[in-house]
Amino acid sequence: MGEALALGLSAAGTGANVFSTLAGGQQNKVNAQLQAGRAYMQAERLKVAAEAAKVRGTQVDTAFRDDLNQSLQNMYAIRAAQGASIDSPTSRALGERARTVSDRARRVAVGNERLRTMGIENEAAVAEGDAMALLRASRRYRTAAAFSAAGQAISGAGSFLQAGQKAGYW
Repeated sequence: MGEALALGLSAAGTGANVFSTLAGGQQNKVNAQLQAGRAYMQAERLKVAAEAAKVRGTQVDTAFRDDLNQSLQNMYAIRAAQGASIDSPTSRALGERARTVSDRARRVAVGNERLRTMGIENEAAVAEGDAMALLRASRRYRTAAAFSAAGQAISGAGSFLQAGQKAGYW
């Protein structure tokens, strides 16, 4: 009777280990899926931020062009008030210098916004890649747990059969 109880307890222990392994694999899968969801949400937030940075680049470009036009209009108004011709060599040189300085500053500012946009887009791509990797891993966690549990079950069954044979049950 004692041997039968020991065999039963051994089988129950093996069953508990198998269940625990399967449950752990499922929990790991769920955790990985939650992390993947967070990574995907971060990727989406970064994509929105990248779009906002693109819009900001366009706004910066427009603002610099508007500022240049306003500066040229003011300069021409001042020159006209002084009685100087807008077509005079000095007026043209001042206008050209203002355009050159403004254009350089505009290109730098817009370039900075484009670089910022590219950096944000790269971060979004990395976050999206992380999400995909976590989802792939989540599929493997449960499969690995199932193989591990199968190994435990087979080992437990072998021990159970061997102990039963020694005890003379079969």
